[in-house]
Amino acid sequence: MIFVHGFNAQPEATWIPAQYWNNIPEALAEIGAKVYVPKLAPWMPTNIRTQQLIEYTRCVQEKTGVSQVVVFGHSQGAPSVRQLSYWMKKHDGYNPPNGNTVIQSAISIAGINHGGNIIV
Repeated sequence: MIFVHGFNAQPEATWIPAQYWNNIPEALAEIGAKVYVPKLAPWMPTNIRTQQLIEYTRCVQEKTGVSQVVVFGHSQGAPSVRQLSYWMKKHDGYNPPNGNTVIQSAISIAGINHGGNIIV
């Protein structure tokens, strides 16, 4: 499982991942789940963060030997997860031998998928 933080979650902050994710990754790890929490560039556009996430996902696969991952994206992490899922599905060399996609599930939590209203 990969948990992807949102905008302004600073990589040097000590509250990532525990307080940011309300200790969910730690609780899952305690019961045996393989959980990873990347620290993406906090103020970069989604496409840059997605590129970082692609590399991170490849590293997780290489380190663990898993062919599929479940990704959770919060806030700006949600469109990054969506783009990751699309990118991994479309590019050759990133599908496991069984034909399934690398991203088993992509879960969006309070994503910025539709933008928001601007009050002027």
